[in-house]
Amino acid sequence: EHCKHILDTYLALYAIHGTKLDFFTKSDLNYEQYEYYPQPLPDAHIRLKTSKGDRNFFLDIFEDKDPFFIMVRRIKRYLKYAESGDWEETAPTVLMVTPNKATHKRLRKRIAYELKESYEDGMRFATTRLEYATDKDDDGKIWFAIDEDGDDPDEPAKSTTLNRLPWGDNLAGLQLVSGILRSMLLL
Repeated sequence: EHCKHILDTYLALYAIHGTKLDFFTKSDLNYEQYEYYPQPLPDAHIRLKTSKGDRNFFLDIFEDKDPFFIMVRRIKRYLKYAESGDWEETAPTVLMVTPNKATHKRLRKRIAYELKESYEDGMRFATTRLEYATDKDDDGKIWFAIDEDGDDPDEPAKSTTLNRLPWGDNLAGLQLVSGILRSMLLL
């Protein structure tokens, strides 16, 4: 069932993004040359080609049978991974797919809490429900970004597409500025 959900998610994303989408499953990533990936491996690494450059995502799909602590453990491992600096570019956005509405709401609250408790400010998370992720007839506005402030009860989170999710442009800019300053100091 889990493999079918990964395939259905891929097909839905491909229907929207076509050849701009690269989708690498665990079996594609399970080689020594890719040891810089977080362990355990995400269900998929997604690369989306955009006009601003490539965007990277880690995808995790959770099933009804998965206990909530597994989801929490994954959040913490991604934050620890981002702190380690193993990914040399801007850390990929983590996409988490939940099996139902109640788990989705609970997971979003927990992500906000973990982000608030973490020292890592470069990690981005977005969530959706399985029924949306596998819908090939959707327009792709299924992802809900989450930050340390969490959801505002007065303003429901707005869904967006993969290429419209917030990402680490500001981090790349800071790295560029710090590189320039370092080179100026060396002159």
